[in-house]
Amino acid sequence: MSPDAFSLVAPKTARAPVLCSLAMIVLVRTPDEASKLRRAIESTRGIADEVVLVIDDRSTPDAEAVGREFDAIMRRRKWSDSFSEARNAAAELCSGKWIVWLDADDYFVRPGALRRAMELDVSPDVITGDSLLENGEDGRPPQRLRRFVAHRRTPSIRWERRCHEELVGFRSRCDVGPIEIACCYRTRHAERLQRNARLLLLDDIEHPGSARNGGMLAAC
Repeated sequence: MSPDAFSLVAPKTARAPVLCSLAMIVLVRTPDEASKLRRAIESTRGIADEVVLVIDDRSTPDAEAVGREFDAIMRRRKWSDSFSEARNAAAELCSGKWIVWLDADDYFVRPGALRRAMELDVSPDVITGDSLLENGEDGRPPQRLRRFVAHRRTPSIRWERRCHEELVGFRSRCDVGPIEIACCYRTRHAERLQRNARLLLLDDIEHPGSARNGGMLAAC
């Protein structure tokens, strides 16, 4: 690795204690998606001590190629029609006290005091931040949303629901200053909506009467 190459805060090969794990579930089918995955991981410079990738088994070998650039812990996994199952599988591979989550379309614009908050270890179970959502294909202006950025690694904190998954089992959450993540959903927008509608219908069968799914289905 060249001196200018990205390196983690404490590379796994150094056997240093891991404070923060970057966890991602990824599907890479094109060179552009591989580039976005690389950008996402690079944006955690100064935040993450290790990278964990759960790779959809429909991905090309480019997914592992990017992961090897960052000495990532990787596991190929058959897609089970559940984002929460994939996220929980990724969390089980993490060794950090904290887990930071990004999608392959995401990248940190301003990490703010995220790393410092984890080092001080005085923050609650979950840290939230701003997500600037760029839909890209439908002409709508970007939307600014609140989102979970990181949480303590503990068995009580897990993801639930097949789509638009929810983090459960935490006692408290807080903001630690300006944290901004860009989300650039510029490809396969129609495919995403069709997939999400199908998963929400499955979720509705498992959780009959759920008020959340009706509004989300309407958005699809």
